[in-house]
Amino acid sequence: MDERLLEGDSHLRLPEGFRGEGNAEGQPQFLWIEDVSSDGEPIEYILVPNKWGRLGKVRTEVEAESFADANNKAHKTLLPILCDLSYRYDVPLDILQVNTVELTTLTHAVEKVLDYREAVLHKDPFDGGLDYADFPLYSTFVYLYREGLNSSSIAYGFLCFYRIIEGIYKIRNKRAVEAGERRRYDNEKVEGEMVKLFDGEFHGKRFGYVFEKMTSVRTKVAHAFLGGKEGPGVEEFDSLEKRLELEAQVSPIRSQAR
Repeated sequence: MDERLLEGDSHLRLPEGFRGEGNAEGQPQFLWIEDVSSDGEPIEYILVPNKWGRLGKVRTEVEAESFADANNKAHKTLLPILCDLSYRYDVPLDILQVNTVELTTLTHAVEKVLDYREAVLHKDPFDGGLDYADFPLYSTFVYLYREGLNSSSIAYGFLCFYRIIEGIYKIRNKRAVEAGERRRYDNEKVEGEMVKLFDGEFHGKRFGYVFEKMTSVRTKVAHAFLGGKEGPGVEEFDSLEKRLELEAQVSPIRSQAR
């Protein structure tokens, strides 16, 4: 968690002379990018290499009212720069941890992308063999699940998990029609450990209730990705500001869908 103990890494190699080499006085040289924040304030980002000479960290200083305000100011200005670099050099760039320090008191705060627990592979993880013939859509669902976990896009990850839930509901409805009866899944409620991910409104409620509440957000997210039937017109493209607002809204719901 301490940023001094973490080097960071990326697919972007810094130019010679800015990979940790020192100048004549032995001081390390850094590459920096200058920009102007949405408030019109000049802001400077220092690109810090790791031991392999690749971009590992980005540092900046801003005047802010709080940790949240500092993160918001830095993120809003840095994000378009990262997007531009990603486009120009055709590499993915994602921020996995944000360390914020109040320079007067040296108070620290850390925000980190959710880590997944380390899993121990069993000696026989597939219980003797693989046979997906009885439920061919299972492979599709686990494909979507893996895609949702791997995606650095919060909104797209949410869509992957939502699609799985949607598919399971359709299968159940089809089975109910074929059997002429509808099953109740009384054990599918927001309870136990998962209540930490949900507001009090959802505690003890059935999954169907939660899924229903997600539908309006799903429509908004899907529109951001797909646009209209004929493709989005220029006026339909969301600004970066709107996409950031949508990402903030979807972030907790992605975890709920998962």
